[in-house]
Amino acid sequence: MMGKMVVLKPVVWNNNGYLGPTGEVTSGGYAGEHGYGHEEWNGRTDWVWNGWKVFHTQGKGLMFDYAARGDLGIIMTTMRDGRFYAVGLACAVYANDEDDRSAIAKDLKLKANGKDLWELEGIRKRKASKAEFDRHWKEAHSAVQWRCPQSHFVWFNKPIEIVPDDVIPSGTSVPRQAIVKMHGSYQAIRPDQALAIVQEALPASHPGLAWLSTDDFDAVQSAGVRNAPPPRRGSGVRSAGTAINSYSRYLQENEVQVTPKHHKLQSDFETY
Repeated sequence: MMGKMVVLKPVVWNNNGYLGPTGEVTSGGYAGEHGYGHEEWNGRTDWVWNGWKVFHTQGKGLMFDYAARGDLGIIMTTMRDGRFYAVGLACAVYANDEDDRSAIAKDLKLKANGKDLWELEGIRKRKASKAEFDRHWKEAHSAVQWRCPQSHFVWFNKPIEIVPDDVIPSGTSVPRQAIVKMHGSYQAIRPDQALAIVQEALPASHPGLAWLSTDDFDAVQSAGVRNAPPPRRGSGVRSAGTAINSYSRYLQENEVQVTPKHHKLQSDFETY
């Protein structure tokens, strides 16, 4: 395991552009228990800390191993009326440790969001009292799991529908693959499958596309995903040999060097 990984990562549906919780959560898990998910702030452009874009999804397993080196990409997905959608993309992702999360919460004044949360009926009905909510929020307000370069993050103005059998087609020896639904899980996919979802929604020069276009991804463990035929035409994918433009080719060729340099500069800045 020396390369990169990109995953589909379910988040809760939000009717407010992911600018803040609405209290209308209908799913289970953490959001179902508390009435909100921390990912419901992911669409905010002011969630920036020390030059990094910060955001949240639940994390699990190998996600943390790849994020330790900034070699994780996340396509955030959600479900609505039985259909799958991509709502955001983050590449060159790092995990925030406990000190990072505390500093982020302090700098972004996240604890103050508790006042707005308590105004939401969907949250109040899940707590026996304001005191119970306050105890929960005291511990929970700093839960911001990830960071990445601002240039490598995008929150889509319009969710992108994902047709599973177009992105991960079935074949003669490959059964139809399901798309991950559980918020506590993730699904590793090939970079060409990731590009099939997002690239038509982004300018050709977007650094996220360059990050997904390198040849240093580790093989996906799931044989059904790893051995699936290429994504179907019309699902947004360009062939690997298609030249996007000279600037994008430059980004693809230099992505392996660019992202670590960004991390070094950021580390030097924080040390300073």
